[in-house]
Amino acid sequence: MKKNNNYKWVKHIIKEVSEFEDGKTEVIQYVVIGRQDLCFDLFLVSPYTDFILNLPHNKTTTQIAYANVVVPFLNYVYEHPDFEIDKLTVQDGIDFLNSLNVTPHTKHLYSYRFRSILYLFAG
Repeated sequence: MKKNNNYKWVKHIIKEVSEFEDGKTEVIQYVVIGRQDLCFDLFLVSPYTDFILNLPHNKTTTQIAYANVVVPFLNYVYEHPDFEIDKLTVQDGIDFLNSLNVTPHTKHLYSYRFRSILYLFAG
């Protein structure tokens, strides 16, 4: 896969507002992951969104938390030409996590990030 600086993986929070006949409204929020074209400001939703929408305890805050791990991982993969996105392994996820600067203050985040990557591969 060739590196293309015109694209970046991003997350977006989508809000849908429904208004009912009785005047009440309902707001539904969810997170989508996709590729953003930086030149034309176009956004293409990715199938990786499915894993976010099918998480257990599926609240918007949970979706955001997982997307905050997966999106940097996808950008990491995309920036390394030897990776093929459809041939990724859990070990690639572990290598990504190990590339992060882990300090004693952020060490507790490793298991949470690891779980996020595992859900991506299980999805």
